[in-house]
Amino acid sequence: MKGEETKHSDFELLEQIKADSASALAELHAKYRTRMLREAFYIVNDLNDAEDIVQEIFIDVWNRRNKIGTGPFLPYLLRATWNASVLHMKNKLDKEEKQKMYDYVSEKITTEQPFEQEELARLLDKALQLVPPAARRSFMLQYMEGHNQKGIAAQQNISLQVVKNNVSLALKILRSVLGSKKSL
Repeated sequence: MKGEETKHSDFELLEQIKADSASALAELHAKYRTRMLREAFYIVNDLNDAEDIVQEIFIDVWNRRNKIGTGPFLPYLLRATWNASVLHMKNKLDKEEKQKMYDYVSEKITTEQPFEQEELARLLDKALQLVPPAARRSFMLQYMEGHNQKGIAAQQNISLQVVKNNVSLALKILRSVLGSKKSL
């Protein structure tokens, strides 16, 4: 059967489905499948997912056949398709976001063991002791506490250029010390 061409009205098909007629469900499926696929594909942008969504809706219609009404059925099917498609996308995005977070945490746990973090912190502390106090303070505020350079200048009551020079000096010393020596 081609979509939309059937020998029975929605009312007749729904009555037959309520009487456990699988052929009536097949006819309803043939009548509206293409339209529902378009709707689902428009939202999920994946033909396999769209086909799964439409199939699940018809399975749900069959499982709830004794509870469905007898009015025009296309609006119900299109709304169900839209709802299922949006829910599918929400779940898919949630899974992707959770997977990204899991991958990030897994990578951090496996690549940076606690003893390595402690060792890095110890090396950084020793190297920071070699940086002049004013440069160390500017560096710590920017890189450890997340302040911007303008805020640091205002907080320390010094010019923006002095802050830039201090941070640059601190970075130069840290690169030199940490880059040339494996342990201090």
